[in-house]
Amino acid sequence: MTGFLRWCRNTISETARMVRADAALYLFVLAYTVAGLFLLQLTDTEDSATYWVYVRRWAILFILFFPMVAIIIDAARVVHRLNARRGLAMRRAFSPARMATLASGVALLMVMVLFQGTFTSLKNAMTYWRDGFQYDRIQADIDRLLHFGVDPWRLLYSFGEHDVIRTMVEWNYNVLWFVLCFGLLFFVATSPRAAAIRGRYITCFMLTWIVCGNVFATLFLSAGPAFYGEVTGDAARFAEQLAFLARGAESPNSRLPTRLISGRCMSPAPRASAPAYPRFRASMSRSSP
Repeated sequence: MTGFLRWCRNTISETARMVRADAALYLFVLAYTVAGLFLLQLTDTEDSATYWVYVRRWAILFILFFPMVAIIIDAARVVHRLNARRGLAMRRAFSPARMATLASGVALLMVMVLFQGTFTSLKNAMTYWRDGFQYDRIQADIDRLLHFGVDPWRLLYSFGEHDVIRTMVEWNYNVLWFVLCFGLLFFVATSPRAAAIRGRYITCFMLTWIVCGNVFATLFLSAGPAFYGEVTGDAARFAEQLAFLARGAESPNSRLPTRLISGRCMSPAPRASAPAYPRFRASMSRSSP
């Protein structure tokens, strides 16, 4: 028991040290949250605030699921690689330093619930700041110009208009993107192997969301092809694309349920827009470290 108590004491002490070392990241989250709430209050859009929606999901992912996966992987590596002296290897794999890295990373990720909630809250308010979506037609025209006078989705359909490909893309959009984005964030935040890039990666992660998902999204606000007809009056331009997507309406990863939910952002009330992620994912895939 003495050894266990010593292990607990050392783990707590090392965790506290690592949390203090993350002070700049905590302050960044706090500053962004305060600035976001102030902006919502200043523009009379405070009812766009959305925070609690992330708490349960992030707790399940970052307190339960990902830590359990990390512990199982660490233990499995010891069992797989060693036939002798496994006890010593296990003590090293779950040393106070290793568990403190895990605990301090989880603590930071849970505080980042505030960051994610602020991001979504500001995203919800964008249409009210810009008085609707003003750039869909010009962005679609630029797309067509860049693709030699053809809407790019038609070029993709020349080889990709198959239900299997649609299902794969929808699964990537709804499942794989989240696993890669937040699984990698968890690994960097909690693994000693990522210590050299940890602060830089998490800072760039947050800046990418802010610059691409808040600043650029507000400056060049558009509803996207799914709502193009609703915001421009030209329903024909993407009608074939939407008809193709409708073929998978019963799929759990179909984009149509999100489209129906997102449709609330087309009208002034209620002040609830699309889920925060979809139109940000392309930028995230290009901009994340």
